[in-house]
Amino acid sequence: MIEFLIGTSLAASAGLNAWMPLFLLGLADRLLPSVVLPASWSWLSSDLALWILGGLLLLEVVADKIPVSYTHLRAHETSLH
Repeated sequence: MIEFLIGTSLAASAGLNAWMPLFLLGLADRLLPSVVLPASWSWLSSDLALWILGGLLLLEVVADKIPVSYTHLRAHETSLH
């Protein structure tokens, strides 16, 4: 779990999309026989995790490309904190 937190923190602080590596790793585990995740990371390739990560990735990409949606997304995130 600590690896997940460190990786997410580094990606977020660098301004990179933090959902993309997780989504691609889950897809790679699901689709490529050469990629096998440890048992503690197997949840990453589950249907639920891939749908959630894919949705978050799509939301982040849309918010990044359309300035109005980015403003609304950040305002919503701020209200949750």
